[in-house]
Amino acid sequence: MRKVFISQCTKDKEIANSFFRLLCTGVGIPADDILNTSLEGAGVPPGEDFIQFIQNNLQGSKCLIPLISQNYYHSTFCVSELGGAWATCKKVFPLIIPPMDYNSVDAIWRNTQSALITDEGKLSEFAQSLADFLNIKLNAPRWETMRKTFLGEANNFISNQKEPPIVIYDEYKKLSDELSLLKNDYRRILEENAGLKQSYEQLKEIKDASEVKSFINNNTPHIERFEELAREVHDMLSQYGYLVKQYIFYEATNRDTRELNKLSKDYDDEFRVAEERNLIQDSGGGYGVINRYKNKISELLNSISDVREVIEDSEEDFINYYYSKYKSDLDISDREFWEEHFDL
Repeated sequence: MRKVFISQCTKDKEIANSFFRLLCTGVGIPADDILNTSLEGAGVPPGEDFIQFIQNNLQGSKCLIPLISQNYYHSTFCVSELGGAWATCKKVFPLIIPPMDYNSVDAIWRNTQSALITDEGKLSEFAQSLADFLNIKLNAPRWETMRKTFLGEANNFISNQKEPPIVIYDEYKKLSDELSLLKNDYRRILEENAGLKQSYEQLKEIKDASEVKSFINNNTPHIERFEELAREVHDMLSQYGYLVKQYIFYEATNRDTRELNKLSKDYDDEFRVAEERNLIQDSGGGYGVINRYKNKISELLNSISDVREVIEDSEEDFINYYYSKYKSDLDISDREFWEEHFDL
């Protein structure tokens, strides 16, 4: 177990490593007696549980030396180490890294012997107190040499530091609330994903097309199913011209296509093309009808039937949602319904 625990923020590892060398060569503490997590060989050994190792060494060490910086106070882990030292009545030697100063340190540490890490006199007092506590005889000439080297490195580190951004509380609260919402959305997505995986596994076991259709209908929310089918019909219908759309509308709503005779003459060119493509055929009674046996027409009529089934099975929640969003009546035989949903 290490005797000295250096508590420092990872962002301050440069000055922490310089300080580690100061303790070893300046104060005379063996390297194996110091825990410095930012320095290879003096930190957490490979394969060790990081948090458990830190906890064990924090409890077993004789003293804690927190390198208190602006970065330090922004680290939950560092603040926890301070709390752990306080809770176990650990001997603490706080060192303050500018631009932090004595006034910046929490009241709980103001009555504890602390020092600015760049103050030559205070740093020497710290070294003597630490050496006395660990029963080490401080070599004054060696200390003076190493202190001078350390102060040069420390001042260079401090001059290159950028102050952490200051966040206004209202902005922090807003971001915190947004984070909570995102976490809730993330949990919901995970739950939905788990449900989709289960549905996928069930679908893999189904081979009959009618069973697949039944499964989809039973596992898709009513509103979502309606809008999905309506988009499908809209897209399928969009490949046809105005006249063919009218014939499909009449066929799907059981209207008499003889009413379209005059319209067919007005759209004579489209009518002849539709006949050539076998989309419209003679009924045998002198008027045209849609060819419901044409593959694409048959698929389209089946999709329209699916929309009809969803409407017929609709419950109060779906009906209320529909009329809050759409203008046309919820009636697939109504022309306005077709105009709104299928772009008739």
